[in-house]
Amino acid sequence: RGFYASSSSLSSAAPLSHLASQAHAVALSAHQEWTSGSGTNFSFLNNGSLAAGMLLAAASPIAVAQAEEQRSSGSIPVSETATHPLDDEAITNEHTAKMSMARIAALEYYQAGKYELAERKFKEAVEESILGFESKDPHVASAKNNLAEFYRNTGQHKKAEQLYKEALELLESAFGEKHWLYVSAMHNLALSYEAIGDLAAAKETMEHVMRLRLEMFGPLHFLYADTMFALGNILLKQADLAKHSEAESATGQDQSQQPEVKPVPKRSGWWFRWRGWRKGGGPQSSEREALGMMQDAVGILESAENVQTNVVVLWLEKLASEFQERGQVQEAVNCIRKAMYHFGTEKGEGLAQASQLSDNLVELLLQLGDKEAARDAVSQCLAARMQLFGRQLVVCQSMLRLANLEVKLGKKGDLQAAMQHATNAANLSGELTDEYAKQVDGWKGRLSAKNSDMAVKRVRAAFVHATAHKFLADHSSHQDQARSSLRTAIAALRPSAAAASRYISDLSASSRGNTEQQGRKGNSPPSQLDALADLFVDSQLLLLDCVESLGAVLGTEESAEQQKLGQIADDILKQLGV
Repeated sequence: RGFYASSSSLSSAAPLSHLASQAHAVALSAHQEWTSGSGTNFSFLNNGSLAAGMLLAAASPIAVAQAEEQRSSGSIPVSETATHPLDDEAITNEHTAKMSMARIAALEYYQAGKYELAERKFKEAVEESILGFESKDPHVASAKNNLAEFYRNTGQHKKAEQLYKEALELLESAFGEKHWLYVSAMHNLALSYEAIGDLAAAKETMEHVMRLRLEMFGPLHFLYADTMFALGNILLKQADLAKHSEAESATGQDQSQQPEVKPVPKRSGWWFRWRGWRKGGGPQSSEREALGMMQDAVGILESAENVQTNVVVLWLEKLASEFQERGQVQEAVNCIRKAMYHFGTEKGEGLAQASQLSDNLVELLLQLGDKEAARDAVSQCLAARMQLFGRQLVVCQSMLRLANLEVKLGKKGDLQAAMQHATNAANLSGELTDEYAKQVDGWKGRLSAKNSDMAVKRVRAAFVHATAHKFLADHSSHQDQARSSLRTAIAALRPSAAAASRYISDLSASSRGNTEQQGRKGNSPPSQLDALADLFVDSQLLLLDCVESLGAVLGTEESAEQQKLGQIADDILKQLGV
């Protein structure tokens, strides 16, 4: 995120399509994780700059590519001379070569999660740039910015702030404020302020960036929109803090007298919205202005000749989340529908229906109380996933979701169809559980982080299998069928929970042994250990539910099984610490 290429040759700096390729890689990685059942977690959604977040591991930032494209076309100057500060032939000596090699190694270590080694190499690049270039050469500022970005991305914000300021001082003395490299460093500084909670400094700095980018690039430029979205996110956080303070001061007052939160008005232009924020008007007014600013940023990207779909979709997801958090569910629905439209336009309608966006839409429709629309959305999602993914656990989960919605619709639903969906989910998840268990059991030695994905799949598949049978038992009209389904669920959950406990023990030991190699945990991916721990608890709770349900339908003549169920329940409670 925000790393600069600090070498004399920037011929490898990609055009604007570089962003799309990086975004596609992020989306593909997330899609693969999600379709395996482990969920999607775009942690950078909370960092303000979505474009910056998508380039976390890129050696050439989007600012480089965008400036290069505009400079070559001659349409929009990025500085008074419209030159790239790293275009001139670099001084070639021992130190500049070492600087380039250190930067490349640092990025490789960073991408591999070896943060201590990455930090060492980023520092080495700074040292070599100082030895190899004049003190005010932009390569020195670039190397310092890279180290600052490393510190920001690993949560060391004080160190990052100092380096950003040093880089800005060098760049301003060499090129002035109206240069893309200077503005990009200032943008990163604003994000660093935001990360440590200094929202006043973040707002002031990002407003400065926004003014500069407006003057440099104009109101329809991607970088200007990116800054607008980031500023809107900062303003939202300020509004949330103000509302929290008001709520605390108003404790004990009649809540019916509190002002009503009004929906975001139709867009009337970002400038009026920004001026409205600066005039004040309370946290609710500020909140509307901030959300409107973020909507306008999306609109700029949507109006571009070549829409950067991945960025638009991510921004719309972020907006939907903010609207949902504020109780404006219909606005959130509109954002997700628009995101699905853009995704479908570029990737195909089937992929859009099969994506995580579809699940988000269903949740929002249920929150609105529109169960029929939610059922239709799940039905379309299931059809797309069956066609695209075939025998995957995510298909089973969609089957179960559709079955539950049919039941929730009551007379408007189809119970027979619900039972068939649950049966299909039970059959497929049972087959997948056996397949995954064979693969995991075939490994020798302890489970490690390298092969933990399949272990998570194995436990999750068993959980889905048991959930499907629990659904069949709950809605069966025959007690014999209900008892059979519950016994099947219990038979699946007991070995799965025991296996999860072993996996957790193995991964815990492996994690302790690799602590130094993993480095800081600033932006490390979600741990499979956490996923297994959650699944273990969920499996035990579902097992307890199945045991109690089976005990309730067993006859008095089955006292031996009743006693066994009681022992299972006692064991579960002990393991859960109850």
